[in-house]
Amino acid sequence: MIGLLRKMRPDAIYMHHEPYGLATAQVYLANKVAGNCPIGFYAAQNILKTYPIPFRWFESLVFGSSAFCLPVTEGALEVLRQKGYSGKATVLPLALDANIYQPKHAWATAKRAELGIGDDEFVIGYLGRLVEEKGLQKMLEAAASLKDKKWRCVLVGNGPEEANLRALAAKLEIEDRVIFAGFVRHEEAPGWLSLFDVLVLASEARANWKEQFGRVILEANACETAVIGTESGEIGNVLRNTEGGLIVPEGDVALLAKALRCLAEDPGLRKSMASRGASLVREKYDQNFLASQFIDTIRAVTK
Repeated sequence: MIGLLRKMRPDAIYMHHEPYGLATAQVYLANKVAGNCPIGFYAAQNILKTYPIPFRWFESLVFGSSAFCLPVTEGALEVLRQKGYSGKATVLPLALDANIYQPKHAWATAKRAELGIGDDEFVIGYLGRLVEEKGLQKMLEAAASLKDKKWRCVLVGNGPEEANLRALAAKLEIEDRVIFAGFVRHEEAPGWLSLFDVLVLASEARANWKEQFGRVILEANACETAVIGTESGEIGNVLRNTEGGLIVPEGDVALLAKALRCLAEDPGLRKSMASRGASLVREKYDQNFLASQFIDTIRAVTK
């Protein structure tokens, strides 16, 4: 590594790895010996954790030697500050490929007909792993309160929570309204997201986990679909940035139900949120825009 850096003589080094990692420390130490050019790191950890030695030493070395860092979220930056990193930081979120995620209205219309979903039915959707921490039980409970409305719930994905969700739907007497689509190919995701009238991401934090980003929010908004999300991890910040939906507290079935009813009864609001979200997602999370921010950060430390 030292020989390679001496041969290449880079203007700057970006280590796409957490600061406590062994590989990160190795590159930082090699850089100190080879020429000590400006160097920076990536961070996605959004829960404050203290690591045992030697990883705590690696983290301290990296913090003290960095010219910049690129945390993926505001939550990750907050954790870095709590741990003592005081250097330059630029939040660089996950990017959206707008060439892939765009409305697929014809596909969605055909799929709705195939599934027997009426044109006048409000479609509540979820796309992802069927796991407990995604708040899917609360989502079904909230949907069940809309029995006076015409609606269907489509769950796209598989996972260990499926059996419990099927049992809950039967208990709530809404099993005829809930469709389990199962695993789908990645390239079908834009079509499913276009089929939904609203995507729900009702994630609930755990002691060792909270939503790191919620990229499906960007993907849904890009497909002109409104979103309802909780304040788990970065979800609220992403939705505030896209303005493409409503934010509710974690685990609050009553407020989640209220948000669903609001969007079910106001198609104009739903469409305006979806349109605004699509516009801002393409502006703030575009790959070219984020690449330019990355370049600006590197230029700033190499002047």
